[in-house]
Amino acid sequence: MNPRALVLVVLALTACGAPRAAPVVAAPVAAEPAAKTPDPTPTLELRLRPDGASSQVFVTVTAEGTPAELARWAGAIPPQLSARDRQGSVALRRDQVGLGFERPVHAPLTLEYAVRSGPFGQVTPGGSALDPNHFRGAGEDLLLLPVAFEDRPVPVRLSIDAKSFGPDAGGASSLGSDSEESLSISGRALRRSSFIAGPLGRARFDAPEGIDRAAWLGFTSFDPRQVAAEVAGFRTGARQYFAARSAPPLTLLLVSDARRPGRFDVARRTASILIQVGVAQPWDAPLRLAVYQRVLQEWLGSELAVAPQNPGDVVEPAWFTEGMSRHLARDLAFRFGLLSAEEVAAEVNHLIGLYVTSPYQNVPLGELVEQPDRAAALTQAVVRGALYSLSLGDIDDLLRKLFREARSTNAPVSMDALGGDPTPLRSGARIQLSPDALGPCFIPRRQSVTPFVLGFVEQGHTVKSPSGPARAAGLVDGDEFSDLRYQSNDPSVKVRLKVKRGDAWQELSFLPAGKPVFAQGFAKKPGVKDDDCRRGPAKE
Repeated sequence: MNPRALVLVVLALTACGAPRAAPVVAAPVAAEPAAKTPDPTPTLELRLRPDGASSQVFVTVTAEGTPAELARWAGAIPPQLSARDRQGSVALRRDQVGLGFERPVHAPLTLEYAVRSGPFGQVTPGGSALDPNHFRGAGEDLLLLPVAFEDRPVPVRLSIDAKSFGPDAGGASSLGSDSEESLSISGRALRRSSFIAGPLGRARFDAPEGIDRAAWLGFTSFDPRQVAAEVAGFRTGARQYFAARSAPPLTLLLVSDARRPGRFDVARRTASILIQVGVAQPWDAPLRLAVYQRVLQEWLGSELAVAPQNPGDVVEPAWFTEGMSRHLARDLAFRFGLLSAEEVAAEVNHLIGLYVTSPYQNVPLGELVEQPDRAAALTQAVVRGALYSLSLGDIDDLLRKLFREARSTNAPVSMDALGGDPTPLRSGARIQLSPDALGPCFIPRRQSVTPFVLGFVEQGHTVKSPSGPARAAGLVDGDEFSDLRYQSNDPSVKVRLKVKRGDAWQELSFLPAGKPVFAQGFAKKPGVKDDDCRRGPAKE
């Protein structure tokens, strides 16, 4: 056979043989999904740098969170501020609600701004004040915070730079007695915090019963260390009174300035008490009671609250949060040996005097909020609540029972749960204390009370309806006034103001004293020792 033909036959047979298997093609491998970046954990870092030379507080707020959490901010919005996030500068957008941004923001987001503060003595009590020697700040004035954190506790790191006050200066705040503090706290609680800086003194008491801290700024006529120890001891006694299982740390912030003795301010702040006194202020019974009252508000008005008759009424609840706490502060302080019998009688007589001279004595509790003089209405609610609480007698066991129930239900109790007849409290009918309301060591006596009468209505900076001592001093309806100064509820301190007469300002002053009235009162029984009058935990 032709060789060439043989090759062709072989090729033909090969082509007609069994079919070859298709080549194996590997299945495509699915690409692994890209790892999702976890949302940043919400945190806040606050840096405060008060500068007395420029009367400004420089504030830096750095926040971590999702774009949605950082989109809206609220609080003190200064005229000038800057913002930057991970991508760079961010344009700001202000509106009536707060602060937003022109694009989505990405953590960390940092806001920087400065807040101007006035000198001490020329700002509202508790507001921010700054001079070359010391600083007092309020969160309401200083802090711009994410709306999403308002009622949500987040980790917060605070630092206060006090270098402008000298190398030995330091800072403290409601968060603690050091310049740097870290804890978890909500934006609302931060806004109700106070901050101080300057040449500070500090004290700290760590015990199984609780942690008490103190920081003080300026000179006082009393030893702040002893005061801090006394307040810590009172707080321990109060915690035992309520049988509270534990108590969070409390910080005492004490600031002195040039105000006159007797014109102190004591305020409950977040986890702290802010005390503002004059340099010459003694650590006397009125100041003591004001501080003890704020200590007790850790439980009264917070864990144990009374439901208001009218939800949203901001005056009515004061009968319990302020009035009941004032009564219990006096009662426990006497039991613990921190007040004398004479000081107890003086306190109750003072409350009775405020009660019977109030223009709103007969106004029902639920209508006090409608009265034009909000301060006088609030005072009436407080003193009425304190005297009503005293009229109930021994309510120790009842308060403890209600406290336990409130902790288990997390709900306010009704006014009727306190026992007694609440009609005088609600209706404005006269509260008359029994002769033995203060116990067997006190006797009733009649007292003469001089009412505080400002004598005109403040309508902006215009005098309206002058009467009594104000009219006698020369004020007429429609007078324009400025620089009004007086001590509320104290008829012994002159009212001073400037009144415009033509193109000039004339200074006027008068005693805001009305016609004396007679009311019930109390005095210590002669010849009785204070220790024989005490009852309760201090003697058990």
